[in-house]
Amino acid sequence: MLSLRNYPKFLKLFNIILICIGICYPFALYFFPESEILFASMALVCLLRMLSVQESYQQAIWAVLSAIFLIYFFANIQELAYLYPIFINALLGTIFAISLKDEALITKIAKKQASLKGKILDQKAISYTRNLTKIWIIFFILNALISFILIFLDDKIYWTLYCGVVSYILIGILFGAEILYRNFILQVE
Repeated sequence: MLSLRNYPKFLKLFNIILICIGICYPFALYFFPESEILFASMALVCLLRMLSVQESYQQAIWAVLSAIFLIYFFANIQELAYLYPIFINALLGTIFAISLKDEALITKIAKKQASLKGKILDQKAISYTRNLTKIWIIFFILNALISFILIFLDDKIYWTLYCGVVSYILIGILFGAEILYRNFILQVE
């Protein structure tokens, strides 16, 4: 099977492009709600993303997203186009939740960073990163729920602003607050 994982430089560039597309998508949808090019492009992006991930559940989610954009492209069911941020939050929440079965995702990242500095995470830091993973799961659930509720408002500007601006500001606030808490209150590196 074709896999973009075999091309690491392209994969890094593709991930950056995917992030930019995700940020711009709500605005593109607001200004061009019936753009067939937008939905065909998103279907292709999701299909390429499916080829770039390893886990089968991630591949399944990206395949579903690609199918949703194709359905909208062919059947013109506009409501499906607004589900993209919900699926992205579901994907991230699922990845974080699945990691709790063994070693939490944030714990793995923290251990990797600590090992680069020649350090080992103590039990306090491991517990902290596991709880932080749970906080991010709750965030992703709430973010998806708010995105879903805003779909039902007649004026899609609220959905656009939340999904294209506010949710990213909230991510930044949570990320920044965690760094401040960790560095100044817990004093964990």
